[in-house]
Amino acid sequence: MTVLAACAGAVRAQGVPAIELSVTLVAAGDTVDFSGESGVADAGDCEVELDGDTVPAKCIVDQAGAVDGSFHIPASRAAGSVKVAVCYRGCGVIDDAVPQWSWSDALQIGVTVPEVRGGSVAQAKKTLTGVGLAGAPDPDSADDAQTVQDQNPEPGELVRVGSTMKLRVAPPSPELVEVPGVTGLTVDEAGSSPARRPPARRRAPSGWSTMQWTAASSAWSRSSSSGSSAA
Repeated sequence: MTVLAACAGAVRAQGVPAIELSVTLVAAGDTVDFSGESGVADAGDCEVELDGDTVPAKCIVDQAGAVDGSFHIPASRAAGSVKVAVCYRGCGVIDDAVPQWSWSDALQIGVTVPEVRGGSVAQAKKTLTGVGLAGAPDPDSADDAQTVQDQNPEPGELVRVGSTMKLRVAPPSPELVEVPGVTGLTVDEAGSSPARRPPARRRAPSGWSTMQWTAASSAWSRSSSSGSSAA
């Protein structure tokens, strides 16, 4: 009697060795190779399922029952862990046969790390969350408005869904103040207000007079220079 065996939702057969995958972390759209131990099954048909969904597969089973094959992961497949099952026998039109299945360890469909450098911490977190990843600023006290200077892992690397990316944050920019010009003003005019205090002293040519702001007295004082740098 001829029957059509249903492979979806297969049950593991007792005594059937597990298959081995060439890789355990792949990207959607990749092709994965696999192999099975000798004695897995009789030579025959072969199908592959990912969490119960049949995917395109190629299998070669020798007379001893060893198998080598490959299958293609759909590009639309979501990232995460999937169970891989291979049917070696009874997957097509057969005569009173029982489908024989083998399982692999969980296969991880990974996530490609996006580029988040140059944007704010808040933007980086939003981008990473959108692809199933997390971001950890370094230092962890960094503000969401600060800029991401570097990231680890690098953009383009394949990682497991749920992984945390380290985000090295640039230090805050120093606060800038406007320094008023004092060119053409008298000493008294230049020193009449703390707002006219220069940000730093410069070396003055020999014979020139320099002005020094004294915080304690809130006043300017004049000193002559012989070419040496002021303290």
